[in-house]
Amino acid sequence: MAASGSDPHPASRERGAVDGEMGPFADDARSADRLAPLQAITSALSRSLSPEEVAGVVVGHAYNVVQASAAGVFFCLPSGDLRHIASRGLSPVAVEGWTQGTLALPPVIQMTASTREAHWYETHEELVDAFPSTREAHTPAERLQATVALPLKLGPRMLGVIGFAFSANKRWNPAQRDFLLTVAEVCAQALDRAYLYDAERTARAEAAEANRRLRMLSEAAKAFAESNRDLASALSVIAAYLTEVVGGAATIALISLIREDGTVMENVAARAQDPELSQQLVAFARENPQQVGVGLRGRVAATGEAVLLKSTQHDSVEGAGETTNRTLADQFKPTTLMVVPLRVQDRILGTILLTRADPARPYTEGDLALVQELADRAALTIENARLYEAAQRAIRVRDHILATAAHELVTPLTVLRLQLASLQRADQHQRASSKIEMATRSLERLDNIIDKFLDISCISAGQLSLTQESVDLSALVRDVAGLFSERLARSACELDLHAEQAVIGHWDKLRLEQVVTNLMSNACRHGRGQPIEVAVGATGDMAFVQVRDHGPGIAPDQQARIFERLERAVAGREQGGLRLGLWICRELVEAQGGKIAVDSAPGEGSTFTVYLPRSASRRADPM
Repeated sequence: MAASGSDPHPASRERGAVDGEMGPFADDARSADRLAPLQAITSALSRSLSPEEVAGVVVGHAYNVVQASAAGVFFCLPSGDLRHIASRGLSPVAVEGWTQGTLALPPVIQMTASTREAHWYETHEELVDAFPSTREAHTPAERLQATVALPLKLGPRMLGVIGFAFSANKRWNPAQRDFLLTVAEVCAQALDRAYLYDAERTARAEAAEANRRLRMLSEAAKAFAESNRDLASALSVIAAYLTEVVGGAATIALISLIREDGTVMENVAARAQDPELSQQLVAFARENPQQVGVGLRGRVAATGEAVLLKSTQHDSVEGAGETTNRTLADQFKPTTLMVVPLRVQDRILGTILLTRADPARPYTEGDLALVQELADRAALTIENARLYEAAQRAIRVRDHILATAAHELVTPLTVLRLQLASLQRADQHQRASSKIEMATRSLERLDNIIDKFLDISCISAGQLSLTQESVDLSALVRDVAGLFSERLARSACELDLHAEQAVIGHWDKLRLEQVVTNLMSNACRHGRGQPIEVAVGATGDMAFVQVRDHGPGIAPDQQARIFERLERAVAGREQGGLRLGLWICRELVEAQGGKIAVDSAPGEGSTFTVYLPRSASRRADPM
């Protein structure tokens, strides 16, 4: 046996005197002949962008240059084991065994990887002496006369081993050995570059895929958000998006939600990109609810753990114990399947089932992660839609109760009002008159509350009706002011009214009376016994009513809030009332194309101005 650094036997020298020549490397003095083949190999390696291409250069170009009869390339795995990559001139039986892991790699290759040194065997006998098992090698003996195994190493890193076998005995002189070691060195460098390039390409591909999925998730979140006020619409959008994102013509999506009793899942949306298949799927979903805890979807709904079947055989679906899945397999023939939970925090709302009937495109772990991300966003959309629908139902119930209560109060209050009026006319006794007057005020307050209830109901339901007619705004304000004479006297507030000239427009008279009444009532309540100024006028196509008090005023940061529900103008004011008057005023004014504004400062009173378009067709911003 001759190893690296050993001298050949004299008999070997005589036997290999002629066979030791290696084509262009026979004459050591001809350096140009030695460099040209090396440059050709280096050039070919420079174009190799993957480890497999580097191996291809070795078993192709280098194989021809060194005039080998067999060659093999073996790369080191991260675990340290060797893996067969490429070969030429070797037995197919050996190559298949190495590839499948049923046959041990050649011992000379394993020894080279272990020692990290080149091993040279000039005759077949030397190889057999060193490794007796090679006597039974599958590769024909005529191809294994001389053998060399070269390590592919770069600094402390071992990258692999390349081996060449020759059909004749070889006596490698120093120049030839240097040439083969240089070939191994440039192959190692090329292999390292290929690994770096491959890692960079993989990183870029992963980054591109991450960006693609992030963009898809962003688009999905936007699409889901635009439909989250209607549950049926939201479910349809979610199902459509799922089939498009991870789809194909043979993809179907099935969304199931757990009923309130928590025992059964109802199929609420089904989608397939094929329209005919989609119709069949909708009918199938309607007729096949699924029990929670039973079958694939039922177990996912019970545990919250996703399921991925990369290859779905009919038997495996049947083994899931789910009637729906077996029917699905019979009818739609899926080849890959996944089920993910629809979860919101710690609650599971249901499941999403995706299947595809395309054996060439099985679902992957990456697909599962993407669909789970989509499902998490879809679950929030479904929850928001449910909450919105529940809120709408509650609002409808509330408005119905308010309207019913208001109508129920009208009749007894009317009778009571008539009876008190009769008593007030019949009994002039001072004590009885005072009590009757107090009761009448209470009735007025109840009347105001009822009117506000009715207005709230109409406004919330979007059923506020307006009857427009020609109205003199100045006359309307004078009439309302006349009704306030007693209230003004009780509040010790004088009224300074400027409404002499007629201001004609097309408005709902009763609604405008309600607005002016609310504003004057507000001024009396907060006027602190100071004069109240009311003015009516017109500027171009716009009419206005202005009510000013000299009360405590309103801070700037509170002025926008006073027109909202349940907001008071100033903290510390009288606590009675529903705190809805100014909100109702705003709604009634805006319904007629107008606007209400306030100008106030703490300690300087408040001025409320209502702007109204005089023409029914004008709805421009008055400010």
